[in-house]
Parts: sequence; structure tokens; C-alpha cells
Amino acid sequence: MVGVKGVAGFCLPSPDPKKPFISPEMTEQLKKVIMQSLGGDVVATYAKDVYIAWPIVAASVGVAFVIAVIYLILLQLIGGGMIWLSFILAVLGSAGGGFWVYRYADNMRKENPGD
Repeated sequence: MVGVKGVAGFCLPSPDPKKPFISPEMTEQLKKVIMQSLGGDVVATYAKDVYIAWPIVAASVGVAFVIAVIYLILLQLIGGGMIWLSFILAVLGSAGGGFWVYRYADNMRKENPGD
């Protein structure tokens, strides 16, 4: 009868259930390789960060919802002016962002002339 040994969520065959198919050292190396290929520590760190910061994420969702509702109410009341204001702010914001990127690139060229 063929036995099975679980390693890092995967099954490895064991010809004799009483005897390990691979050595414990090899099992640990295999576990490391599998976890690294799946993102192991990095994904676990991200999940832990989200777990710790969930109240902040929930509050951000709540604040965004309230702001969206206020915006929709204002849009019903003074929609035309808000639409024109949104157009003007989008154009000015794009122009300002483009100017900032241009100046930043110019400063980087001056600081790193060889790059």
C-alpha cells in the first residue's frame, strides 16, 4: 500500500507508510522552494499587514462612501456648475501634473547628467 505524506499543502508519495519517502532535510528544502515559488513570506507579510490595518481600511471605505453620497447630493442641487468645475480642475490638474513631471525630469537630468 502506498502512503502519502503532506508537505506544505502538497502530497508526496511514500512507498512504505512506516518509512519516510524523503529525508526530513529534503522535506524542509522542498517546503522552502514551494513557499518561495508561491510568494511565501511576501504574501504572508501582506496578509498580516491587511489584518493589522483592517480598521483603517474599513474607515477609509466608510469615508469614501460618505463623500460619494455628499457629492451625488450636491450634483443634484448644483450639477451644471460642478460639472464645469470638474472639467476645469481636470485640465488644470493635468497641466500642473505635467509641469511638475517636466521640472522633476529636468532636475534629475541636472543631478545625473550621465544617465
